[in-house]
Amino acid sequence: MSLTITRTQEYVDVIEHEHKFVTGPGSWFGFPCDAEGNVDVEKLPDAARKNYHICLTGKYGEGEVVEISSSYIEPAAGKCECGQVLILRGDQTCDCGRMYNRSGQELARTGFDDRPGEEY
Repeated sequence: MSLTITRTQEYVDVIEHEHKFVTGPGSWFGFPCDAEGNVDVEKLPDAARKNYHICLTGKYGEGEVVEISSSYIEPAAGKCECGQVLILRGDQTCDCGRMYNRSGQELARTGFDDRPGEEY
């Protein structure tokens, strides 16, 4: 028996921005920012905040805002007959002992995990 799918798999595209200051060939400081280059300084760790203030002095030029795009797959989720919700990231075993694949199909139990007294 299959579990009930509560959330389908979804492809997620992420667009982020970074205020980038080149410090030399192949090296730079990068600070998360919005599309206009505004950095939320309060969210930076102390060391990054210090480096950002050094960059703002012009030591490494004006810097530039770069767009960074990435994507990932948000896995499906399903509810087992026992009520537990499982995130389907490959084969999963529910606390009740049922096993499911990433499509939500229940898998047959193998001999190594048979439980005494259970019949199939």
